[in-house]
Amino acid sequence: MALFPALAPSTRTFTPGSHPFTAYTSMSGQQSRVRHSSITLSGQLDLTFIRLSPADRQAIEDHYRGQFGEFVPFYLPAQTFSGFTPLDVDPSGLWRYSQPPEFEDHCGPTATATVKLISVPGGAAGAQLESVTVSITTAS
Repeated sequence: MALFPALAPSTRTFTPGSHPFTAYTSMSGQQSRVRHSSITLSGQLDLTFIRLSPADRQAIEDHYRGQFGEFVPFYLPAQTFSGFTPLDVDPSGLWRYSQPPEFEDHCGPTATATVKLISVPGGAAGAQLESVTVSITTAS
């Protein structure tokens, strides 16, 4: 599993996720909610990197391709959270891309990158970090 490039973003925006729940409506019309887990799902982290060198831009592009786009989750390095201490984000948690990184080229060799990530709980379906072996047995 490839770690996200060790770059400190210029700006970070974290939007907390929500807890999974089911809403039930009683016969009187009153609505109740039952929470299914204490895990927060789908937290969003938007990172902006200003004036990236060509090598740093390439590192982000290579990482995105190495994670098969938005498919394979990954960990973020400590540099991503340097100086950032929100209460709802787990710095050791898993993340995946929610869309391809966007780049804005400047005059000269630098570029600004916008990376949008979404949190993935470690035990969630689709968060396998190892290969999975499936065996099928049929009746003879």
